Amino acid sequence: NNAYANEEDPKIESLCKKSSVDPIALHNINDDYINNRFTTVKSIVSTTEKFLDFDLLFKSINWLDGISAEFKDLKVEFSSSAISKEFLGKTVDIYGVYYKAHCHGEHQVDTACTYGGVTPHENNKLSEPKNIGVAVYKDNVNVNTFIVTTDKKKVTAQELDIKVRTKLNNAYKLYDR
Repeated sequence: NNAYANEEDPKIESLCKKSSVDPIALHNINDDYINNRFTTVKSIVSTTEKFLDFDLLFKSINWLDGISAEFKDLKVEFSSSAISKEFLGKTVDIYGVYYKAHCHGEHQVDTACTYGGVTPHENNKLSEPKNIGVAVYKDNVNVNTFIVTTDKKKVTAQELDIKVRTKLNNAYKLYDR
């Protein structure tokens, strides 16, 4: 059974101020949530390749956006080998933010990595997109509400996170330096 979004809420003491975030990381985050520079959305892909026990390696993945043409492979990492095995050899969809730093693939092959963001492709489409309401609170006061949509029965936290953060960054400039 895949745990899609069952993590506990973050504790306030584990959060950090924007000023303490590495400036390069902040620039990359801001760049992604303004124009989705590092977001990859792939549909109907499959692999039987692995690099480590807890990942999947999509070799020579077709980077349709052209932006990511510098990479040949995409390595998707999971929190366990059981989740990796669940998707091995299956047709899947990928929706995630990729990164290069500390991403290791096969020798001399430029590889991008994501954490999770994989859903089954078969029997996972809704007949109509589903609206998901998001309430924004500041100091326990509701300051905004908006909707994100998905066309999937099972949706990952990564997909929802990307959609929500993009809207929040556009409205509140969360990651501007």
